[in-house]
Amino acid sequence: MVKKKIYYLYFKGNDYQLLSGNHSEEIKNIMNGSSGTQILTIGLTKENENATEFVVWGSSKEEVKELLETGIKNVLDNLINYMEGDLKKGLELTCLEMLKNSSPNLGELFF
Repeated sequence: MVKKKIYYLYFKGNDYQLLSGNHSEEIKNIMNGSSGTQILTIGLTKENENATEFVVWGSSKEEVKELLETGIKNVLDNLINYMEGDLKKGLELTCLEMLKNSSPNLGELFF
């Protein structure tokens, strides 16, 4: 059986991360299509830390980068205009971190 390779970006808290541990199986189950984006959480933790979490995946590095722009960054920018309080602050922190790290390393998975 030939396995399909996908590229992904997983953002949690204040940084892009590679998938690992038990939580990674839940995220892998989300990535069952050929490409997509999913915002999992927005806002702040009770410790006032960024809780925003999202995943972007696709069949090529270019596709993932394009989906990050159109499916995540644009959506977060639009949400900031409508959110208040912790939700807005979490989104603002996420957008700031994304600006700081404009060329994140993509992870690879085989399905």
